[in-house]
Amino acid sequence: MRKYCTWLDPRAIPVRIRMRQQAPRDIASGTLRLALHLSDKEAEFLETQNPESLGLPPGPDHDAAWARFISHPDSEPYRVNKV
Repeated sequence: MRKYCTWLDPRAIPVRIRMRQQAPRDIASGTLRLALHLSDKEAEFLETQNPESLGLPPGPDHDAAWARFISHPDSEPYRVNKV
């Protein structure tokens, strides 16, 4: 059973495919790695449909909720790098 309510924007799918093929490089001398690519509509959907986690206001709880989502299997379709 899925934990998050997700939706894929058909416009973003080819972008993610290209990003995966190009293997994005680390940002800031290997300390950061791009994890997800979301269209504006996907981000809005995720925040609206998951208000108790991804829809929290900016701050430490919001950041922690997104970190949990990134490591959760439900984020797989949005990933551009291995987590």
